[in-house]
Amino acid sequence: MALRIDYSVANSWNSGLQASLVLRPDQSLNGWTLEFDADYDITQIWNAQIVSHVGNHYIVRNLDWNGSVAARAEVSFGFIASPGSSPTGYSLNGQPVGTAPAPVVELPILSVADMSVSEGQSGTTDLLFRLTLSKPSATPVTLAYATRDGTALAGADYAAVSGTVTFAPGETSRTIIVPVLGDTVVEADESFGLLLSAVNGAVLARATGVATIVNDDTAPVTSPSAAVSDISLAEGDSGQKLATFTVTLSKPATGPVSLSYATGDGTAKAGTDYAAASGTLAFAAGETSRTVTVAVLGDTAVEANETFSLLLSNPAGVIVSRGTATATITNDDAAPPPVTGAAPSVSYAVANDWGSGFIADVRVTASTTGLNGWTVAFDAGFDISNIWNAEIVSHAGTHYVLRNLSYNGSLSSSASVSFGFQAATPGGHDVERLSVNDVPAGPQQPALPSLSIADATVTEGNTGSVDEVFIVTLSQPSSSAVTVHYATQGGTAAAGMDFTATSGTLTFAAGETSKAVTIAVLGDAFHEAAETLSVSLSLASGATIGRGTASGTILDNDPAAPTGPVTSHPGFFHTDGNQIVDDAGQAVKIAGVNWFGLETGTFAPHGLHTRSYTSMMDQMKELGFNTIRLPFSDQLLDTGRNSPGGIDYNLNPELRGLSGLALLDKIVDYAGTIGMRIILDHHRSSAGDGPNGSGLWYDGTYGEARWIENWKMLGQHYAGNPTVIGADLANEPHGAATWGGGGANDWAAAATRAGNAIQSVNPDWLIIVEGTGGNYWWGGDLSGVASNPVTLGIANHVVYSPHDYPNSVYGQPWFNAADFPNNLEKVFTDHWGYIYQQNLAPVLLGEFGSNLTDPKDTAWLSRLVPYLGGDFDADGRTDIAAGDEGMSWTWWSWNPNSGDTGGILAADWRTPNLTKLDALRPIMADLIPVTGGA
Repeated sequence: MALRIDYSVANSWNSGLQASLVLRPDQSLNGWTLEFDADYDITQIWNAQIVSHVGNHYIVRNLDWNGSVAARAEVSFGFIASPGSSPTGYSLNGQPVGTAPAPVVELPILSVADMSVSEGQSGTTDLLFRLTLSKPSATPVTLAYATRDGTALAGADYAAVSGTVTFAPGETSRTIIVPVLGDTVVEADESFGLLLSAVNGAVLARATGVATIVNDDTAPVTSPSAAVSDISLAEGDSGQKLATFTVTLSKPATGPVSLSYATGDGTAKAGTDYAAASGTLAFAAGETSRTVTVAVLGDTAVEANETFSLLLSNPAGVIVSRGTATATITNDDAAPPPVTGAAPSVSYAVANDWGSGFIADVRVTASTTGLNGWTVAFDAGFDISNIWNAEIVSHAGTHYVLRNLSYNGSLSSSASVSFGFQAATPGGHDVERLSVNDVPAGPQQPALPSLSIADATVTEGNTGSVDEVFIVTLSQPSSSAVTVHYATQGGTAAAGMDFTATSGTLTFAAGETSKAVTIAVLGDAFHEAAETLSVSLSLASGATIGRGTASGTILDNDPAAPTGPVTSHPGFFHTDGNQIVDDAGQAVKIAGVNWFGLETGTFAPHGLHTRSYTSMMDQMKELGFNTIRLPFSDQLLDTGRNSPGGIDYNLNPELRGLSGLALLDKIVDYAGTIGMRIILDHHRSSAGDGPNGSGLWYDGTYGEARWIENWKMLGQHYAGNPTVIGADLANEPHGAATWGGGGANDWAAAATRAGNAIQSVNPDWLIIVEGTGGNYWWGGDLSGVASNPVTLGIANHVVYSPHDYPNSVYGQPWFNAADFPNNLEKVFTDHWGYIYQQNLAPVLLGEFGSNLTDPKDTAWLSRLVPYLGGDFDADGRTDIAAGDEGMSWTWWSWNPNSGDTGGILAADWRTPNLTKLDALRPIMADLIPVTGGA
């Protein structure tokens, strides 16, 4: 057979070279094997595989996709090798090739640079591609070029061009102009390619230039923003006044808008100073203002101004711009003026009240004749725990007698002296029958009966509901009717999930002393810690409120996960201390890479405009990764609101016409075919880049309920498929997100709710929980796990997943410390590494990456990689037990279009970054078999 073989060196350096071999047979081939002799060592090869290398003799054959070659067509492969001379002794499919290979010609290297341009509003803008030769040529260099669609389409976004370019001898730069068409459409940045071909007189190093058309149109605000205003009002002496909060929208809504609201204590306490309130506020189309009213309870106590809050949460169709307002209850009670006549006087005021206790000030004023010693007496239901500037003479029942100390008993005419005390408030902070030296402070009011509500405990059921009964009692019968308002508030138990929110009014008929409040507690099948709610009393009429808040405890009736060995279904993982283990109990390590794009407006992994998804995933496997972390958005799963793009369907014909979920299925299916695993990462709610702007796991379009529903759908959709091993619940909580504390922004509680919901349909997944922001990287602070771990109904499935980045991403203080980089191990340990070191749970470092152009980044990675491998004190020795695996990880990112870090691939979406791969090599891991040990 006649055969032409062209061998060329594209690049060379002191320690190696990059070369290619092009085969041009004159008859068709159905599979090919090429033999040759070469005195160098090939360290990396593409588009072919090495069958044998003995001495200087190589045998190389085709891959699955390039074995068929038409007559007079060509097939090529390339490699990186140590220095050496040209190959000799070629043989194709066992037949020697008669002609010697063409001599190596050191031709100039031709490349095309990526470019970008803003599109403009109308007309055209020229985008200039720059073609360059690495050195002047003594002869003309010619090539052909043509544009190729990516996410930008010819005729709609740019004008297609094609033609030829000639470099005259000595020229090293030429320009190709492509007109970009302006528009006013708000869209994602788009791209297209310029493809070079038919090159004569040069080596083509980079065949495709990528043009990015930068969108310069501003998206209209689709949702109004909501804000609630602070208010202030006087409390009044009795009954109630209404505190009216105004919630305003920045513009009329075009669709339904709703918000949840709830009051929260400040220095003012629910049941004593105001009536707790919660509910949902709905705006009709066109409305821009609604109000929330809260009852403020009047009293006659002299006290400081007090505050409580109204908090907005669970926005739907609206963005919350100011979600907390403060109500100030101004005191309108005055201490009675001292009597300056013949008798002394005494006044009493509460200076500070924190609910369970208070501080009181008492002032004694002498008559015009002065005082030589004084004694103050009163009746009260509280217990004095500390007193100053006076002493307790006696305390019998509720009656107190107090007197002066040795230094403050003598007062001149009309002079005053003050003393104070601290007390607990089981019976309130009011006093009766106040007197000084047996002179009453003022007319006495008949005492009203006191209301109290007792704590309650109930064991939940598995389904339906059971009643939890709170008993409300009067201290004594009343001769007239007594009414009091009650309302539930969530604690660690959540309304709607653990109990039914309830409010109403109790009425005691004359003579009655006991009534009941019944709360429906909802059953479930999850093992969990005991949970609490509270019931608060307010707006009492005909009685005072003594103990105004009761705690309700819901005891769990579901069995705990077994304490012995936990097993997984075949192919799935669970946890054992700080190890992730397979179904045979063998430790495994996730060594993965992030491939983003599904979460963006393209609704597809990036790079499919230039390669097939299968070849992309094959290369991930070949480079040593065993897992892919796939970011997605809620919008990807929203029927009718996603349309995958940025895909060359000639290269990916099986993806044409698919929805977002169906495209995700294709990736999962192929990962299973090649033995890789998938982690699903809820990266954001609406399509876009990065985490949600609010730092929470939901937004105005996709609330928490929708977030949980989507996770349950995915859990059920992939149930039993061991390719998908886990759910990264939410990407980078930060900002308002807290670890613990209760409320709508408690990330640990939300992760528990979502994890239990997933386990109700899929018990096999790892539940991957990121941290919060705090003073660390977004999602990276897991210090709260030590005191408040996430506990799920099915144990041994929680994996904690911080994110950690270097100086080039943001100059955190520890990068500028005098002891950098020796301080890094402590930084890692304090925020997340302690979880692994203390054997609390496994750790998966979900995102870390760098372009490695900043020297501090290189130092950071050189300390982080050994740390992940088990060297926690940087002494060069592992600190973990034999047989255990170090921490798992997924590098950010595969994509070269990550602005902060770049990718494993170069901008051509093909060439791997060997510096990054070499840095990760010590912590790489093998593919994890679907069944059996690691």
